[in-house]
Amino acid sequence: MIYKFKRDVLSIVAKLNNGVRDPDCATIKRQTMFVQSQLFHSIYHDPAVPEATKKLLMEYHLKSVRATIGDMRGGRVREELQESGSSRVQGAA
Repeated sequence: MIYKFKRDVLSIVAKLNNGVRDPDCATIKRQTMFVQSQLFHSIYHDPAVPEATKKLLMEYHLKSVRATIGDMRGGRVREELQESGSSRVQGAA
C-alpha cells in the first residue's frame, strides 16, 4: 500500500514538472509533500478505506513530514555554518 501511495505521489509530481526546465530539489520536495498530504487527507476521509490502511499511511506520512522538517533544519544549519565560515574568511583578509 505504501509503495502504491508513494508511486502515485511521485507520478503526480512528475506530471506537474513535465516541460519545466531543471526544477530545483527544494521545489520538488515542496511539491511532493503538498501532493502527499492532499492524497493522504483524501484517503483518510474515504469511508471505503480500511482503518488499518489509514493508520499505516498516517504513520508513513508523519515519518515523511518529520524527515522533511529535519532536512530543512539541517539545511539552515549548513547555511549558517557556511555564512559564519565566509565571515571569518572575510574578516581575516
